[in-house]
Amino acid sequence: MRLFRFGFGRKRQKLYTILFFSNSDEKPKGIKLSREALILYVFLIVFFISAVVLVIVINTPIKYIVFPETFAESRERAKRLQELSQRLEMFAYELEKVKLYNNLLRQALGEKTGDSIEVNLRRLEEFSRRPREISEDGFEVLQVVESERIRPKFIFPVYNGFVTRGFDSEKQHYGIDIAAKEGDPIRAIDDGYVVFSDWTYNDGYVVIMVHSGGYMSVYKHAQMNLKARNVFVRQGDAIALVGRTGKTGNEPHLHFELWRDGKPLNPKFYIPN
Repeated sequence: MRLFRFGFGRKRQKLYTILFFSNSDEKPKGIKLSREALILYVFLIVFFISAVVLVIVINTPIKYIVFPETFAESRERAKRLQELSQRLEMFAYELEKVKLYNNLLRQALGEKTGDSIEVNLRRLEEFSRRPREISEDGFEVLQVVESERIRPKFIFPVYNGFVTRGFDSEKQHYGIDIAAKEGDPIRAIDDGYVVFSDWTYNDGYVVIMVHSGGYMSVYKHAQMNLKARNVFVRQGDAIALVGRTGKTGNEPHLHFELWRDGKPLNPKFYIPN
């Protein structure tokens, strides 16, 4: 009886040799890798090259060619964010400007506030120095006189009026009285914003305007006001009618005052008669 002996021999692992040649006559060098190791090395090399190419594409203008739609959406999103940021900044600007107008109004009526008129006017002038004439919403913005040497060209507030009482700071008469026919139009001496338009006990109907360069004009004893608060008015536009309203309004006249940087100015040096 013949006996058969079965044996299981171990299968030899197949290796791959990678040779490295140089320009010299030296013998080429090589490394032996198994199939799994070779696949791993190839994968790592491809991954490294792909990562380098991706970084180059993302950080150079090539990205707009390779991924036009993706980066077009990103640019559009960034543009919308920038517009939103600008709108928020504009809102903060308008809010601060309203606060300054409110402080000026309260101070013009004799009420004490935290900051002085000089501080509020200086801030308002800084805001107005921004280089824009018309905002996106169509509201006109004052342009401030840049040089102190340049004096605005104001007009006389009542066309057919004449001065009956002058400026006298010693007697606390911080303006001029202009006699005119009752019902004659009172004109804005320059472009500006109406910050107050209402009735007061002593001065009757009063209009207060803020102009470029930190100037503020006050019109008192009007028969009626023609412009509301927060309205932009052009030079020469009728803002009220001459009257005699208020406790101190005896005869038809306009009491006109001109202020700048918290100080009353003598109108005769600024407004032609």
